[in-house]
Amino acid sequence: MHAISGDSTYIWTRPGVRIAHDLVSAWSLRLDLVAANNRRCGSLLIYRTYSTRDLQLDINLLTSVFPVALADALQRISCENAHVFVPIETSAFAAAQAG
Repeated sequence: MHAISGDSTYIWTRPGVRIAHDLVSAWSLRLDLVAANNRRCGSLLIYRTYSTRDLQLDINLLTSVFPVALADALQRISCENAHVFVPIETSAFAAAQAG
């Protein structure tokens, strides 16, 4: 599974799985990742080998809610959106620390 956000690439592969995509018969699904604020965060690419095993998956969830949730999460962890909170020095805060 690949998710691309801006110039960053996030890759996850199930442990123990090594597939040469050009040698194995597999299908793939690419979903655009668009956040709730309509900002495009890249795409998600999923590969699965053809199999007789059932794939129990809610396709409506995968194609509607999941890409938005993943795009929102990518935005939260991206460096572009990082927020640094600097503590405000106040006398009440200083007194609470000293006490």
